[in-house]
Amino acid sequence: MHFSSRVYRKFLVLVLGTLVISAVAAGPALAGGHRQSTGSATCSVVPNPVTSGSGQRYDVVGSGFQPGVQLAVFVGGNNILMAVTDSAGSFDTWEWERWPAGTTGTASVYVYRAGDRHMTVLAQCSFELI
Repeated sequence: MHFSSRVYRKFLVLVLGTLVISAVAAGPALAGGHRQSTGSATCSVVPNPVTSGSGQRYDVVGSGFQPGVQLAVFVGGNNILMAVTDSAGSFDTWEWERWPAGTTGTASVYVYRAGDRHMTVLAQCSFELI
């Protein structure tokens, strides 16, 4: 059976995505929990608050990281975003809001170095869902 290059690429992305999510999800269990960094990195979410059920775009931005580092950004316990810091140690990544309408409260954001088996939290922030 021959895969067209388009189907093959989509299949490959799906398989790689599954592997990355599995590795990231297993990380805290294997590493014995989260560790907190003592660095000066920060993050924030724009806009804040985010309207649940609206499908609006929100950005997670950060600064104070090492330049050229790949990051895994966990948003609200159910979204994983990827980012790479620029030469100044800043990043900006975004996602479309996907919470069910009527979901309210505070959502946490944790930023890790991608592939860190110790799951060291480099930065943490939160935003409101309304």
